[in-house]
This record gives sequence, structure tokens and C-alpha cells, in this order.
Amino acid sequence: MIDFIKRQRAGFYISVCALILVIIGTIVQAVNVNSVGYFQGKTIPGIGVLSALSIIFLIVGVCLRELRVRFPGLIGNIMDFVGLLFLAVVPILLSIAFMNFIHTRAEGLAFILASDDNTRANNQTPENMASVASAITGIIFYVIATLTSLVGVFFKTIKVEEETTPEVSEKAE
Repeated sequence: MIDFIKRQRAGFYISVCALILVIIGTIVQAVNVNSVGYFQGKTIPGIGVLSALSIIFLIVGVCLRELRVRFPGLIGNIMDFVGLLFLAVVPILLSIAFMNFIHTRAEGLAFILASDDNTRANNQTPENMASVASAITGIIFYVIATLTSLVGVFFKTIKVEEETTPEVSEKAE
């Protein structure tokens, strides 16, 4: 286990953080849809599938990049490249999920938060304000998860000992 931890580089830890943030964002989004308030029952199309695909792609991408150590040579390089492709797709999926989240919540947020004095008492109830808070929290988690996964793509996930070839030196005669 210690060897596993010692082999990891920044990309691994950034990808794990992105995975945790996606899971938290998905939970917050589910709470937002199922709790009492303005957004109760107002589902977000495709966000569950996009979040699940993001989680799967993060796990598969990191695992494929980790397997490079077990399979040196061409097979390891191919697995590393495919893992990198999986990790590169995650920010795109999360961006689409984030945009769907914003798209379905923007009108409701404006309706509740921009109420005039006459309708403020009816619109800004504690339940609706809790709904607004959970929507904003979910949006923030998806943004941070998107940025984290995007940054994680540019870092190596594992330390690989490069094969060194002995240098052939020519003797000057």
C-alpha cells in the first residue's frame, strides 16, 4: 500500500478530488430536486447520466493510466493514452451537466431572488430560499469539479521509471 501511495503523482490526487466533487455535486442536485421548495420535482434532463458517465470515465481513466506500470512497452503506452482520453472527456461531460443545471435553474433563481416588494413574502419563503441555496451549492460543486478535472488532465498520475539504455561511446582514436 505504501508503494502505491509513493508512486502517485499530482494527476492522481487531482482526479480523485474531481471524483469526490462530482459525487458531492450529484448528491446536492438530487437533494435539490427532492426537497421541499421551488425546485421540488423539477428534474434536470440528462444530468444523472452525465454525472454517472463522468464518474465512470474518471475511474476507468485513472485505472488505465495506473496499469502502465504493469504493462511496460507499447501496451502500457496505449493504455496510458486511452486513459488520458477518458480523463479528457470528463470536463466536457461535466460542462454539459453544469450548463443543464444552470439552464433549468436560472429562471427559478431569478423569480425567487428578484422578487419585488409586493411578491417577496410569497416567493422568498424559507423552503424556496433553501431550494435556492441548494441549487447554488450544486452549481458551485459542478463548476469546481469541471475545473478540477480539466486541470487533472495535464498532470501525470503515476511515477514511471523510464527504461534507460546504455550509451554507446565511441573511443577517439
